[in-house]
Amino acid sequence: MRITYIKDGVAGALLFMVCFCVPQIQKILDAKILRWLGKISFYLFCVHPLVENVCLYFLIDLLSGYMKYNTAVAIGALAGIVLNILFGSVLCKISVQWLPGLYQRQVAYLVSHVPLLAK
Repeated sequence: MRITYIKDGVAGALLFMVCFCVPQIQKILDAKILRWLGKISFYLFCVHPLVENVCLYFLIDLLSGYMKYNTAVAIGALAGIVLNILFGSVLCKISVQWLPGLYQRQVAYLVSHVPLLAK
């Protein structure tokens, strides 16, 4: 069991090194779509459980009454990917617009209420 972790760690380290050493792979990884997915990856992580547990299983349950279960799972999985990216990108846009204002209000509040921070 423990040897599997070592193999996985070595394989991950080798993959990481190959990505840094091979210019062709660097060029592929520098694609706009991959950079965009990297930008919204945290938000994808945040919405993934919601989409998977609510939307995806509901969709599979709904579709399995009309088609074969495996087909419903495949359609549900594709819809899950699309919904994850859609919700993740929307959450990213909302937070980029909303968080800076929140941060400025917090700083203004601290400066006005904490004597050590006042000028």
